Amino acid sequence: FDAFAATFPDRKIPLAPQFLDFTGTSKASLGTIRKAITQDRVAEFNANEARASAFSARLAEPNSYLGGLTKSGPGTLRLTGHSTYRGDTVINDGLLIVDGSITSKVIVNKPGRLG
Repeated sequence: FDAFAATFPDRKIPLAPQFLDFTGTSKASLGTIRKAITQDRVAEFNANEARASAFSARLAEPNSYLGGLTKSGPGTLRLTGHSTYRGDTVINDGLLIVDGSITSKVIVNKPGRLG
């Protein structure tokens, strides 16, 4: 299951189905890429303490992705385009900006924000 194809500044990130960890990275390089396929196909991007201001990723086959999206941490995440994943969108902290549309149910928990 190849869920993600991503770019990070000018570098190609190898296809990593479930987990990209940017915690404590230096010079905007990748810390670890770990494949952790679970029954619910949870996809997690961990950018806590990353030294890069932004990265982008896209779901390669969004219509076949049954999982949802959970936004945690005080930062900002921007979704663009038509997001068709089937699970719930949960915002626990920080700001989730939607520049496009989301077809799933959205749950906002304090101090999370939707913009």
